[in-house]
Amino acid sequence: MKEIVRPSPIPPSVTGEKYAEEWVAILRRRVVDHDRDLELLWARLARRGIAEQALLYNVPRPGVILV
Repeated sequence: MKEIVRPSPIPPSVTGEKYAEEWVAILRRRVVDHDRDLELLWARLARRGIAEQALLYNVPRPGVILV
């Protein structure tokens, strides 16, 4: 059986000015947590029981264009 995974879209509130060079955890189109250190963020998400469901996104600093 094939499992189709559709990650949550990145909400418009996730901007480089607000979360520059930070990891952002998104769940159900909402930012649930953020941190510069991925391991600390993952540990907090795991304690809350949502580490496996959350989408993790590394927000680039303003002016950086991802291709």
